[in-house]
Amino acid sequence: MPNGFVKIYGSKLITSSLWDEAPEVRLVWLSMLAIADQYGIVDTPNEKALARVLNLPRDYLERALAVLMSPDAGSRTPTNEGRRVVREGTVFKCVNYELYREFRSVKQEADRKRIASQRAEAAARAAKREARKVTRIGTVKDDAGYNLHLMAQDAQGRKP
Repeated sequence: MPNGFVKIYGSKLITSSLWDEAPEVRLVWLSMLAIADQYGIVDTPNEKALARVLNLPRDYLERALAVLMSPDAGSRTPTNEGRRVVREGTVFKCVNYELYREFRSVKQEADRKRIASQRAEAAARAAKREARKVTRIGTVKDDAGYNLHLMAQDAQGRKP
């Protein structure tokens, strides 16, 4: 089993249609999330092995899996008709695992915006510095008598 980490969004979880299910269904779901790899794969070859890994009676697990693998019209996400678990060959896949893994917390989103803003400001400062790398090469008067400064800059920003 992978030594993983799973984000649990409490407000999303306890307001989901899953929370209307029996306690054993919720326990099996949370346990499967806890042992899933980074893609939501629970790598056990069959229900008997999964029951052993989760330390649950097999009939208890099978009842819960029947619910988790069934369509759920009340699901927020229509992927796989709202199923939470699907069988993929010899493994179980927690549907939408990756979607929820990628959600950002309010703090994570604020940090992302702050860093993006800092990078944009640094790029703007660098562009300003580049723009100042010009050399006045002369001054002429226009028809109205105003001074016009002739400026030059080579491709590397060096003085000509």
